Amino acid sequence: MGTLNDAALIELLRECLKKFNGFAIPHGQFIIELLGLLSRNGQEKKFILRFADYLSRLQEYGEDAIQGRHSSMEHLNGEQYLCSMRCNFSASNVRILFAYINNKVYLLLAFSEKKGHRTTEYAAFCPEAKQRLQDMLKEEEE
Repeated sequence: MGTLNDAALIELLRECLKKFNGFAIPHGQFIIELLGLLSRNGQEKKFILRFADYLSRLQEYGEDAIQGRHSSMEHLNGEQYLCSMRCNFSASNVRILFAYINNKVYLLLAFSEKKGHRTTEYAAFCPEAKQRLQDMLKEEEE
């Protein structure tokens, strides 16, 4: 698979999210983070297809799609609302922290996790993800 230029990647991500308009709600920083992680790694199309599949499963099965430890989507231990999507690739793995609340997916934060690197564990990203969720829920109330 070849790499996409930035404009093509943005359009592909935009089309994916448009399919889930009103269901999948991305935080503004989430999109920037995700684009940075995907930019020219040669896996962009594969990622978008997998990401769309995860969102489809969440839309169809709701909470039941978030299965558990060692699955592609899981609830994070000790976190009330935070969940994770795993998109494994050869060199690094894209992780997405999200919340599934009231039949909506809040896409909060994206980061790259490298096997064996403690600095990329979820705990380092949970405080920011929780703050983003609070901000998004507060905006919805207004």
